[in-house]
Amino acid sequence: MLFRSPASDLTITVEAGISINALRETLAAQGQMLPLDVPCADTATLGGTLAANQNGPRRLGLGAWRDIVIGLEFASSEGKLAKGGGRVVKTVAGYDLPKLLIGSFGTLGVITEVSLKVFPIPSHSASFVFGYATPEEAAAAAQMVRSSQYFPQALQLVDFPAARLAGQTAVLSSACNLVVSVTGPSVVIERAQRGLPDLLRGSGATATTFLDGSAEVQLWHSLSELIPKFLMQHPGGIALRASLPMTQLLPFAAEFAELCNKPGIGNGVSAQAGVGTAHFFLWSEMAGERTVVLARAAEQAIAICEQFGGRARSEEHTSELQSHLNLVCRLLLEKK
Repeated sequence: MLFRSPASDLTITVEAGISINALRETLAAQGQMLPLDVPCADTATLGGTLAANQNGPRRLGLGAWRDIVIGLEFASSEGKLAKGGGRVVKTVAGYDLPKLLIGSFGTLGVITEVSLKVFPIPSHSASFVFGYATPEEAAAAAQMVRSSQYFPQALQLVDFPAARLAGQTAVLSSACNLVVSVTGPSVVIERAQRGLPDLLRGSGATATTFLDGSAEVQLWHSLSELIPKFLMQHPGGIALRASLPMTQLLPFAAEFAELCNKPGIGNGVSAQAGVGTAHFFLWSEMAGERTVVLARAAEQAIAICEQFGGRARSEEHTSELQSHLNLVCRLLLEKK
């Protein structure tokens, strides 16, 4: 049995082996949802998603998994079942073990059951794409939107190489694109449709696009599937996941672009502008020493990220790169 309790009170308890898509469809039938913008949703399980702490773009408006999980059950290394949290939102149940298990990659235990807060599906949804010539302009615009009265559900910065990886160059056609998601009653969407272009009128935007319906759904689906799309196009590439203070995200992105500004090396960036996390894609068309070149670039990027007060790790890479990246980790530890 996958479902322990229904989502009738905006909470649900399910077995961790359920796929993201199965959970999404079940909640949708009840007019409810979760911010499940994770890649490979047909095969990704809820437990695996939590263990990897895969948060989607709507984390800005709806919170991260650590905000949404209210309880879980897990199997320890001794084979014993343990629980943390509860099955209702208002609960006092000792140590907050769920926050410890989320993002632990299974090192502390195997998640077997999860209790979650769920959300009503908004009556209306729309996205706005603002095109900019430079990342600095796009980042300044993102800060203006985040501080505004429009309460965006997601703020995504996508440069043109990442847009090409996602197959969305027709919509994300500028050098740097700011994608803003707004949800709520129709009056909220209408107000944003009038107000956001006015708010960003002097920000240097070179293009503005309004998306709703299937076009909006397709855009966000493509952005959530960016890592699988990247690996299909560049099987030997590296996807780095970086978490930094928000004020340091743009400076690090600039350093990363400068680092990769070499013949034969390609790079792209897709960043959650409102929360300080980003994916940096690195690939090479060079033959022969490609693995060494990418591993060296990844080592430098990880080190630079730490200099900016953040952390970066390789989220996806080939087995061929594993030994090189293990060496990178050892070198960084020795430097400390």
